[in-house]
Amino acid sequence: MTDEETYETVECDHAKPSWQKYGCPRYCGRSRVVLKLKPELYARTWSSDPVEDEPPYPAPELLAREATDEETPNSARIIAALARANGWTVAVTIARGTPAHATTGRPTAPKTSVLVRAQRADGTRVGAQWLDGTADAKARKVRHPDGRVTDLSDADLRAILRASPLRDSAGG
Repeated sequence: MTDEETYETVECDHAKPSWQKYGCPRYCGRSRVVLKLKPELYARTWSSDPVEDEPPYPAPELLAREATDEETPNSARIIAALARANGWTVAVTIARGTPAHATTGRPTAPKTSVLVRAQRADGTRVGAQWLDGTADAKARKVRHPDGRVTDLSDADLRAILRASPLRDSAGG
């Protein structure tokens, strides 16, 4: 699409001096004229309705189910065993599907996801994810009994799984 099809030209109506460019849909400069996304395209961009020319989102190839030892990456098995050895209730699940692209929302290449979830008697929950056999550094989290959610490094994850509930709650 060209700019003429996408944007309409409007006069900038903000009362800020020209050196304060913030607040304009597009930087107006000294001419005070800006390009603004046409209302029909804005509505289509932010609508939850599917666009006619886009195919429907593909169904998952494998719905989430309990993973077998052969399907679980070695590092995930080690984390699950560490949690079980320290009294956590552990579930290891596997699924395969097409994740959504972060900016466009369109399906990406299919990925196999293994999720290790553990819960302690005091209500603390931990989750870690592996995508196509590789640990996802952005998908290791702990939910504390008070509702706080914290991202974890690999070392933090192991330390929390080794900590006893009394030592953990006394320490903060």
